[in-house]
Amino acid sequence: MRRLRKTLVSLLLFAALWTAGAAAQTVQVSVQDAKAPAGKDVNIDLQTGDLTGLNVYSFEFVLVYDPAVLTATAVVSNGTISASWGTPTVNLTQGRVAVAFAGIDPLQGSGSLIRIRFHVNEGAAVGTQSELALLSFQFNEGTPAAALQNGTFTVGEDTDPPRLTRGPEFRDRDYHRVRVYLETDEPSVVTLAYGETESYGLTAQDTHFSTSHSIWLENLRETTEYHLQVQLTDSLGNGPARSEDFRFRTRDVTVNLGRVVGDPGTQVQIPVTVPRLDGLGVTQVRLSVRFPTNLLALQGISLQNALLSQWSQPQVSISGNVFTLEAGGSQPLSGSGTLVMLTGTVPANAPLNQSGALEWQEVELNSGQIRLLSGNGSITVKDRMAPIITAGPSVSTLIGGTAVISWETNEPSTSVVQYGTGLPYTAELSDADLTQTHRLQLSGLQAGAEYHFRVGSSDASGNGPTWSSDRTFTVPAAEVSAAFADTALPGGETAEFSLQVSDLSGYGVTQFTALVAYDPALLHFEELVQAGSLTSGWSALQVNGEAGLLQITGSGPSALAGSGSLFGLKFTATNPAVLTETELSLVQLIFDGGWPRASLRSGKISLIPSGDTQPPVITSGPFVDKITSSSARIFWITDEPALGEVEFGPDLTYGSKVAETAAKIYHQVMLSGLAAGATFHFRVRNRDLQGNLSEFSPDAQFQTLPGNSVLVDMPAVQVAPGAVFDLPIRTANVSNLGVYSCDIELAFDSSLLSAVSVTSQNTLTSSWGDPVYTVQAGRLIIAAGGIAPLQGSGNLFVVRLRLADSAPAGSVVPVRFASFAFNEGTPAATVASGRVKVRDIRPPVLTGGPSAALVTSTSAWILWQTDEPADSRVSYGTASPDERALSDGRFRTVHALQLADLQPGTAYLYRIASRDTSGNLFESGQTFQFTTPAASAFRLEVGSARVERGETFSLPVSIAQVAGRAIFSLNFSLGFDPDRLEFLQASPASGLPPGWSLAADTSVAGTVTFQLAGDQPVLADRQILSVQLRAKGGVPYGTEILLSPSGLKVNGEAVAADYQPGRVQVVDRTPPAFVSGPAV
Repeated sequence: MRRLRKTLVSLLLFAALWTAGAAAQTVQVSVQDAKAPAGKDVNIDLQTGDLTGLNVYSFEFVLVYDPAVLTATAVVSNGTISASWGTPTVNLTQGRVAVAFAGIDPLQGSGSLIRIRFHVNEGAAVGTQSELALLSFQFNEGTPAAALQNGTFTVGEDTDPPRLTRGPEFRDRDYHRVRVYLETDEPSVVTLAYGETESYGLTAQDTHFSTSHSIWLENLRETTEYHLQVQLTDSLGNGPARSEDFRFRTRDVTVNLGRVVGDPGTQVQIPVTVPRLDGLGVTQVRLSVRFPTNLLALQGISLQNALLSQWSQPQVSISGNVFTLEAGGSQPLSGSGTLVMLTGTVPANAPLNQSGALEWQEVELNSGQIRLLSGNGSITVKDRMAPIITAGPSVSTLIGGTAVISWETNEPSTSVVQYGTGLPYTAELSDADLTQTHRLQLSGLQAGAEYHFRVGSSDASGNGPTWSSDRTFTVPAAEVSAAFADTALPGGETAEFSLQVSDLSGYGVTQFTALVAYDPALLHFEELVQAGSLTSGWSALQVNGEAGLLQITGSGPSALAGSGSLFGLKFTATNPAVLTETELSLVQLIFDGGWPRASLRSGKISLIPSGDTQPPVITSGPFVDKITSSSARIFWITDEPALGEVEFGPDLTYGSKVAETAAKIYHQVMLSGLAAGATFHFRVRNRDLQGNLSEFSPDAQFQTLPGNSVLVDMPAVQVAPGAVFDLPIRTANVSNLGVYSCDIELAFDSSLLSAVSVTSQNTLTSSWGDPVYTVQAGRLIIAAGGIAPLQGSGNLFVVRLRLADSAPAGSVVPVRFASFAFNEGTPAATVASGRVKVRDIRPPVLTGGPSAALVTSTSAWILWQTDEPADSRVSYGTASPDERALSDGRFRTVHALQLADLQPGTAYLYRIASRDTSGNLFESGQTFQFTTPAASAFRLEVGSARVERGETFSLPVSIAQVAGRAIFSLNFSLGFDPDRLEFLQASPASGLPPGWSLAADTSVAGTVTFQLAGDQPVLADRQILSVQLRAKGGVPYGTEILLSPSGLKVNGEAVAADYQPGRVQVVDRTPPAFVSGPAV
């Protein structure tokens, strides 16, 4: 009892505080008199007078009794005025009951205070008595006083019939027998009356006097419900006591049709299942099933692994929508599972997402002599098969930062390409249109970079996506480079940012267009600077755009030469409160019609707060935790990113220091190599990124532990503002360390956190009952104890807290141990405080855009800015903005996505979205629009000639209306009459750029297909090749033969074209010849 009283000290502390002022008052506490026969259980209550207003938070007592008469088995609070306190702490020994009980709410009212459960010993003689004596009893620490009255228990005469204490339980149920198990409160004989009605009619007996009985009921019928009554008589003839009517079933014989799902055009199997048939003597089976013919065509059966395979082949017939099976055998069927498998096919045109019933028309075993239950089945038609990639993916048209990805599937499905310069993929392009021939054009690719990609497709039923394996392609290297330099810019200052380009000599650059994006909340555009640049000899460059977006165009009479600044842009920076990173994004740079190609690099700008002369301020701490015999952790929070420094040592001269290497707001510094059991002094100071250095914090000290300790900690959690959350207090292994109590005080910022509750449920301390705790502003005090020591590791308690709605996103709120002790300090504990990081639940805010820029007949750039780093997403289409989607998973504040493969002269609808690093999604509620201009058609011209029969001649083929568009490849066909003309050969025109190749396919009579390609583009109208032909002999003079061009593709893309055919006229160029001499 001494240990029990000791562990309750902390629990009773609160009761003592509340009752100190209670008026002197005596409360009557009495033990209830009781009487019961030998072998019975009896409940005996402690009764109390009215406790209302007396602030009773705890009580404890010791009660003794005669162990020859009684045995105490349990102490419970159920049904008493102390029930709200939960489970009492109890120590039961022979002849003695010790109880301690406490709660956080004072007891109210009078009546039963606590309940003790006893068993009357079987050998106790009638009339034998036992005193129920209270050796001690007190409320709280003695206030209010208690006047005690003992009770008496008397062994009474047994005049009661036996009672059921357990059961009846129906065990080992089978088709024809069942075992009934029951228990009684005293030795008795049992008669079971049973039958298919409440009239029963059948009986079974156990004539042995016992308290437990197990009786078999035999010769029952399968699949049948029976009624049963229990009749009990004891050895004194008390009884029979008849029970209520009970019901039980023998084991059911069930014949069930399966519920199956099938895809259109696929085979299905429908199982007919049965339980174990052994002992039923099944020698005959007849089944008849109705099925929906629009969803299923039943065709036969499969006996593989089926029970009917034990007999000869069943007879099967199908008439309309009815399937019938008859089978029999000389040996009864045995086993369970699939009786037979019905096989069939789902029609290819079966309607999707419809179900039909598979219904039993007839099901018999042994001509109906066996009782059974039958269950219908169903067939559901669903498309569950994902599309299959039947061809590809392949990559083509790697030109000018674009790539076309193509593949084919076995059914109409969507198109998705995921891609990036490494794994995982960072970008995705998707098309919601359902097609079997898939083609997506990627744009905005980095010149010279290797890309990883995979393709996927999902069908109309949502199956998929089916992904290809990872593939790679490499974008051709750029001829020149263009870049903005990384820069640090003090807040409020203006600086020029030059776009530096590599050597442009020899490329004949006479015009360019650049697209530059920036964050208008951080940078203000002032002016464009042309003086001193490569374009200084041109007329003034033009700048168009809006806040956050600049489109710069220029042209001149002379080609640019050399390297250096193409132009400069002046910006004035805002003055941020803290160091802020932003970007001057070079979205696009196009020279002439796309040649030379440029690799692009954006500039990173670090905005440095200007005029900041204030050093960092510590807003929380410094605190110390994780104290061991050789180490400790110092932690604190500052109002801005800073580099922290800790000085420490055995006295006020300190002597040692540890400095942080990265600026942060939440600071943690570990001190190691400390002496055990020693006192250490420490102080901290902080330097911000502008070099402002704070004073040292006041001196503080801690003492290392003398030896080993048990780690007790709280985790770091992420929580949304306004949320109520649980924070566990955890301990390492405390087995065999004699931990009977613990006292905890937690501290936290009361403006951001408040305590709600503490629980021990499902923790190591659950056997101790509910902890006592008190909540104060910024404080939570917890005390708990029990008579059994803690074992193992895990949660000690779970603390429920609430985070304030006003908690700033990204901030950190420490929850620290102000104090902690196991028992009275032994074993020692090393505590590690927890922290709450406030989750960002605010989506990005649109600070600029969206805008559509550099809109051509087949492409457009969509640009916008957000107030925090986020990914980039555009959904777009012609009838709806949800037809296609393009995304870039990189997090940035300046967003630019290029939409490609657009239709000329078409209005497009689009929406934008951005998701930040915390997963918060911004979506534009508004739908925006742009229109691509109509494309000007290329003209493909074939020359004409007048030729003689059999003459070999050449014709030029030219491309016109190029209009500065960069052409890297040309594909087209030339058709003619093969009976009148013969193709001999073709050669590239001399005016093409160096390195252009030519291939001609003559596999189709009367058609030549040409493929021309080169690394340097055609930028103007010119002849592209020369075709050599021969006019065949026998062609009538005056005949005109057409050479018709068709199927023009430019850079791998089919384009609108004006075709000008060539015309070959066969003429007589042979002078007359004498066939006979002139005659006179």
